[in-house]
Amino acid sequence: NIDNCHVTNSIVKYLGSTTTQALGGLVGSMSPHNSGNSTKKITNSSFSGTIVGHNQVGGIAGKLQCWESGYVYITNCSVEGTVTGQYQVGGIVGECGGFNGSGFTPGNVSAVEMCTNEATVTGAASGGVVGCLTSYGYVVGCTNQGEIYGNSYELAGSDKSGTGGIVG
Repeated sequence: NIDNCHVTNSIVKYLGSTTTQALGGLVGSMSPHNSGNSTKKITNSSFSGTIVGHNQVGGIAGKLQCWESGYVYITNCSVEGTVTGQYQVGGIVGECGGFNGSGFTPGNVSAVEMCTNEATVTGAASGGVVGCLTSYGYVVGCTNQGEIYGNSYELAGSDKSGTGGIVG
């Protein structure tokens, strides 16, 4: 778990030549994979600066995804600056959802709660709080005060664009 951690005036950037997934200001990916009830959380933390990635790019975490039974969440966090990516880009989280090996099921919950984004967000499937919200992903009591710029991204022959003040 991460509590009361702050990254200030920083640059987080992927420099590789291939596509990358799960790039965040504090955490790339937060996905508990163990059996039984598992809770992972990021609380009372912040990021300010610049983040540049490819897929699943977020100001706090690139990806929140709960496997098997458990709960993973971000609460009371904030982001300022710029968050830029190609696909699934969010001010707080790039992609948020719950999943297990046999599919999406209740009890596998990922949530973003009481967070504030003040960053400029740019990318396809981009949102002020979450870029892509999948099954059993929740956004509760969050605020976006940043500018959101969407663009088009083609994946497997279909357009994956979507832009929103809270969720792309």
